[in-house]
Amino acid sequence: MIAYVTVGADDIRRAKKFYSAFLLPLGYDLEEGPEGLSYVLPPGPELALALPDFYVKPPFNGQSASAGNGAMVAFE
Repeated sequence: MIAYVTVGADDIRRAKKFYSAFLLPLGYDLEEGPEGLSYVLPPGPELALALPDFYVKPPFNGQSASAGNGAMVAFE
């Protein structure tokens, strides 16, 4: 039902260290790009349903990340 979750971050390097500490052991792969970090689960037959991707990006409006700025949940 949830397609992806995005959180805002002002310091992508620090965010990578924090989120990688638990998402990588859970089986997520990390893709880095100019827009930030993308954590995705590789497709496989062992998954009964699609689990959401997790993105860490600077807010689109260029202002500081906060609880309401940079956060997004998308539904299928």
